[in-house]
Amino acid sequence: MPLSGKGSVGFDVANPVISNGIAYLQDGASDVSAVQSTTGKVLWTHMYSSTAYGPNGVTFANGKVYGITANGVFALDATTGQQAWYVTDFGPPQARFNMPPQVAGCKVFVSSSITVGGGIIYALDATTGATDWSFQTVIDQTGQQLQATAGGAWDATLIGPDQSVYAGIGNPYLSLQKAEQSPSRELYTDSVVKLNRVTGKLEWYYQAFPDDFHDWDLQISPIYTTAGSRPVVLASGKGGFVFAFDPGSGQLLWKTSVGVHNGHDNDDQLALERKLQLKAPYVLIPGEIGGVETNMAAADGVAYVPVDNVPTTYATSASVVGTPDLTAASGEMVALDIASGKQLWITALPNMALGGASVSNDIVFTSTFNGEIFALSRKDGSILWTSQLPAGSNSTLAIAGDTLIAGAGLPLKTSQHPKVVAYQLP
Repeated sequence: MPLSGKGSVGFDVANPVISNGIAYLQDGASDVSAVQSTTGKVLWTHMYSSTAYGPNGVTFANGKVYGITANGVFALDATTGQQAWYVTDFGPPQARFNMPPQVAGCKVFVSSSITVGGGIIYALDATTGATDWSFQTVIDQTGQQLQATAGGAWDATLIGPDQSVYAGIGNPYLSLQKAEQSPSRELYTDSVVKLNRVTGKLEWYYQAFPDDFHDWDLQISPIYTTAGSRPVVLASGKGGFVFAFDPGSGQLLWKTSVGVHNGHDNDDQLALERKLQLKAPYVLIPGEIGGVETNMAAADGVAYVPVDNVPTTYATSASVVGTPDLTAASGEMVALDIASGKQLWITALPNMALGGASVSNDIVFTSTFNGEIFALSRKDGSILWTSQLPAGSNSTLAIAGDTLIAGAGLPLKTSQHPKVVAYQLP
């Protein structure tokens, strides 16, 4: 697969979106560019200079490009880059946005995160940006989270064929000390929620980790797929488990662990029951930047799961944030049977698999933190091809026709600069 193009971009570039031969890019400053996918020629750029935590990213729909800044949501004309609308006054003053919006019908679905009191999911009018409805992702039963940046969604919502909205929700930002002193489920943290698309009312939820103090968000985008003729919703996140649900009832069909786990899988439940015996310092795997950090893919009854194994040390019981050991980090791509959750194959990767999973024909692609692209056989996981990007990457690969576009927005040394790279597929 020859290199077909390379172009400059801002730091921390998000997942490219390709439509009609044009790639729409957003970087960590929330700036958006439209480039020809085959040549890299920049057609327009709209600057926001608003640093967001990420993953960021834009969505193309209705002839517009929708995206977020740190404190708002916008729509741009896809042809010219001119701003159609930009709203910043619909959430609490401290609300922050970090996710790619999702668009369905006449609504834009987006959520705040890193928000004191809990993130909020919004449905906005796609034409004006006016708020249609909102859903609070944290019900603070004990009062302990009112000063914490709990819940919220970090990645795009799923709009299923049943016209419902599914979202993966973040963690309650607890320390071991707080989880033991004031145990609480703090709904709907670390959960999958299903909402009515028209009203925003909750239809069902599943909480993966009650009283979580490991930062085990269920943050990636859910997937609506099938196992034979049976519809299935898949979810996963930093806790290193993949969950399968019946989309109608929310019934858990199966739960499968992926990656390395070092004995802390039930800590949250034990803390909730006041039975936990854990002393700091301790090492946690999967750590707070481990497990399933980036989005899965599903095709032909198989789920492809990018996994990160990153040990994290918590020095004290009051520590909310640990210290990850990036020198010991590794990655995996795992294939699971969607009907049963059974592991079909696993391929070890030399670094964190932060490039998600992207399927094209009989190949599944990912990229690693150090900027290496891997093409794996969907049949057995064997490595078919690799290529080194000019910088590190945490961006999912985009594929349209015979073009693959990769964001390399993480310079890991002074000689590196952020780039977007295009490859021609055979």
